[in-house]
Parts: sequence; C-alpha cells; structure tokens
Amino acid sequence: MRSEKFSGLRRQIWMYFLPALCVILAAGAYLIYNAENDHLQYQSAAGMFFAVVSLLAIPFLFIRNIIEPLEEVLSAACKITEGYLKETVPIRNKDEIGKIGEQINALSVNLQEILLHVWNHSRDSADILKRISNGDIPSDMAHDIAAVRHSMEEMQSMVKTFEYYDIRMDEDRLMAEEAPNRTLPPAPPLKGEGSSPHALSGKGDGGLGRREKEKIS
Repeated sequence: MRSEKFSGLRRQIWMYFLPALCVILAAGAYLIYNAENDHLQYQSAAGMFFAVVSLLAIPFLFIRNIIEPLEEVLSAACKITEGYLKETVPIRNKDEIGKIGEQINALSVNLQEILLHVWNHSRDSADILKRISNGDIPSDMAHDIAAVRHSMEEMQSMVKTFEYYDIRMDEDRLMAEEAPNRTLPPAPPLKGEGSSPHALSGKGDGGLGRREKEKIS
C-alpha cells in the first residue's frame, strides 16, 4: 500500500539505486583526488554532480510513473474485494497500467449491475411471497407465482453465464470442486462484518459476500 513507503517495489528500487550511487561517488572521489590540477578537479566534481543528479532522478521518475499507479490499482482492487464497489482507479495514462485500471473500473461497474439485478428480482419475489404468507392471496396468484418463477430463472441464467474458481455446475446446482492440493487465498473481511459501515440492506453500495465452499442452490 502507499502507506508502506519502503516496502515492495519501492524498497527494491532503492536497493538497486544505492549501490550504483556509491560506485559513482567513489569513482568521482577517486578522479577528484588524483586530478593533476584544479581545473581537472573542478571538471571531475561537476561531472560527478551531474551524474548523481541524473541518477537520483531515475528512481523518483520510476516511482512516480510506475510504482504509484500500481499502488493505486492494488488499493482499488483490495477495496473492491472488501465490497466497496464505489472505489475506482484514477487513470493517469493510456499505457498498460492505465488499461488495467480501466478493466478494474469496468469490473466494479459489472459487479454493481449484477448486485442490482439480483436485488431487484429478489425484492419483487419477496414482496409477492410476503403477501401470500400474510394471507393476502390475490385473485391472479398464478400470475404472481409465475413472476416469481421467472425472476428466479433469470437469476439462475445469469449465474450460469460465469466461470467459477473451484466451483462446478451439477444439475442446476453450484457445487464446490474437490481440490485437496489447492489452497484458497484468505477471504477478505466482508462489509457489514464488524468494521464496515454499510451492509447490503438497501443503504450504501452493497457488497459481494465471501464465496462459500459449500453447495449453493
């Protein structure tokens, strides 16, 4: 993350840069010390100064143009996995990193559309079932039941269009794959589980739940 200023790629850049800087300083000091006159000493000192300035510019430019955009992509991806779908990646350039950011933003939008689709259909179905359970049986109950069935079939059709990690389709059921040699990554904390202020309850942005390793009807 950006708060960890000397970890990961940043630390590697400085690890590569500092030995090169030490070599230049040592070579410059040697040339200055062995210069035959003051003029050569000034030339050697000026050359060493410009070499050091140029070398200092390289890691800062690399950090600004590559590492910082990657950190922004990582931060947005982590937020999205936690359920904060309003998080977006700022697009600075149209390079490969910018294209990755655009795809993550598109992924966030698609997840929101899926959640809204499921939310709207489940809400309509819940309203009809609530009316029936309260004894408010409408005259056109067959039509309402057909509407509920249609909503459920639409959601099932949407679920079938995806390819899943360690999950397979078995007779209209999503089943956890048996993969004893594969280790799942730790699931991130969900929104609404203690630390998050917004759960999927009609308020806030909602969030994707953690994938269960069990049968999903």
